[in-house]
Amino acid sequence: MKQFNIILKKRKVKFILHLIVGLFLTLILSVITPGIIEEPSWFAAIFGGAMLIVYIILLKRVIEYFTYGEVKLILESDGNTIKFYNITGKGKIFNRTEEFDLSKIKRFYIVKKNTRYFMKNYAYAFEEGESKLSSFFKVDINVFPSLFEATPNDRNAVLDFLKEISPEIELGYENIYQKLTKK
Repeated sequence: MKQFNIILKKRKVKFILHLIVGLFLTLILSVITPGIIEEPSWFAAIFGGAMLIVYIILLKRVIEYFTYGEVKLILESDGNTIKFYNITGKGKIFNRTEEFDLSKIKRFYIVKKNTRYFMKNYAYAFEEGESKLSSFFKVDINVFPSLFEATPNDRNAVLDFLKEISPEIELGYENIYQKLTKK
């Protein structure tokens, strides 16, 4: 079984954004809570509950930022399948994907997504089959935790590792126009 790992770096700017939103939610919850207790209303209770859920999610991510330490992205392959997962410095395994059959993967590439607050999130994706329209049926592989990311060289090293274990896989993204004009 071949294994490849990269160390993920902490996203300090996104962490600061989480802290700012958490402080704002703390302020909102401290203003709403006395009103709900004194004069209950469904709107205030539902709004406060939604804010509390978002607050708990942010708190969980901030705690992970401090407690996970060094986070690695691990890729394992036996030559026929590939599996992704993350592991912390203390050995906790999380973000595990299913095993993907390498013989079904036609193209593998990096996906860059823009967030609402002008940040970039990255993931991997692959296309199956021989169809020219296979890009409509891509499979996303989200392997980066919220407050961690890989450097561009590390993201490309994952593609190189995949090419090494399965040379027939095409790397990189092509839109539908490029696919149609290629043949």
